[in-house]
Amino acid sequence: MKPDLRIYLITLAALALAVLLAANVPPRQAASAATVTHQKLAIPAYFYPGPIWTKAEKAASVVGIMIMNPASGPGTSPDTTYVAEVKRAQNKGILVLGYVDTANGTRPAATAKSEVDKYYTWYKPDGIFYDEADPSGCGKQTYYTALYRYVKLKSPLSTVVINPGTSIPECYMTTTDIMLNFEGSYSTYLNWSPGSWVYKYPSGRFWQLVYDTRATKLANAITLSKKRNAGWVYITNDVLVPDPWDSLPPTSYWLKELTLVK
Repeated sequence: MKPDLRIYLITLAALALAVLLAANVPPRQAASAATVTHQKLAIPAYFYPGPIWTKAEKAASVVGIMIMNPASGPGTSPDTTYVAEVKRAQNKGILVLGYVDTANGTRPAATAKSEVDKYYTWYKPDGIFYDEADPSGCGKQTYYTALYRYVKLKSPLSTVVINPGTSIPECYMTTTDIMLNFEGSYSTYLNWSPGSWVYKYPSGRFWQLVYDTRATKLANAITLSKKRNAGWVYITNDVLVPDPWDSLPPTSYWLKELTLVK
């Protein structure tokens, strides 16, 4: 074999090996290097319309989603104050989603659908937030698929979120537009990581909620969320009891968060 040809073949083999190794990098390793560079806030607005809603609406360039929750669901009759607030938020460009509890997939689908009907009849939301999604196995995939399709029949452009509050099997990605794959305290968040399959999807498919986060830890929480492929995030200093989602953080904390997620 001529020397030049031998060198050429060795070089070609080395390049082929490099391509093969790159192709076999696990999804998480390949994607974890690409930290999310731009996020939006998605807020469980479990507080009555008024100054706090207005505070969030003023940050509409960063706030992209708010969850309305009149009575752990739509309630028994329309609330005109909510009707007006939903319109104001939507006019600012914020998606407003109605809260529906699914009790880990044990609540009758017909009951959940009836609440979806009430939201669309009374409030004209931009979609539905299905809370308490079953976090185990794929046994409830059919249940959540039916709920997902029911909302899409209301409007194909509606946004559907399911909230298992933790990592669940990839099979549930067919049942939702956005998966809320973490809801918990900052101390828990430090040691949590999403399933490796998460990194195969655009960051806009995932949302992470972190409460009990001191102001000095806010920047780190945001950094972690970007590394964990969360296109949607919300961090608060509020604590679990009585409810971490019943207010917004103090002004200095809030303004810093608005800056960090950009």
